[in-house]
Amino acid sequence: MQNSAGKANGWSVATGSTAGYFVGFIVAAALVGYLAERQQDRDFVTSVPAMLAGTAVIYACGVLWLAHWLNVPVSPSVGDEGMNAISLGLTPFLVGDTVKLLLAGALTPLAWTAVERFSPR
Repeated sequence: MQNSAGKANGWSVATGSTAGYFVGFIVAAALVGYLAERQQDRDFVTSVPAMLAGTAVIYACGVLWLAHWLNVPVSPSVGDEGMNAISLGLTPFLVGDTVKLLLAGALTPLAWTAVERFSPR
């Protein structure tokens, strides 16, 4: 389905090539929320692995669905440099996501420190 500007919208977008990432975000939110309830977001050493686990879930769901949607292999075969889901849906985003993960891993514990310091007792 397309809107008046010629852009796809609605169910076709939700079930298109990005559907796996949408599902991954939901699963990752549950996982990272579970880890945060166990205070795995209180210091850098535990918050980065918790966030990394969430990111891995998003990538896993997204790349698997992308491979299915595009009918391409998940990863390149030996000696084959053709199109694959990892090179399309994971590799281009690794640097940016790593920077964001490290920033969030550092800032989340600082935010908890501020909350604990300024919370009424």
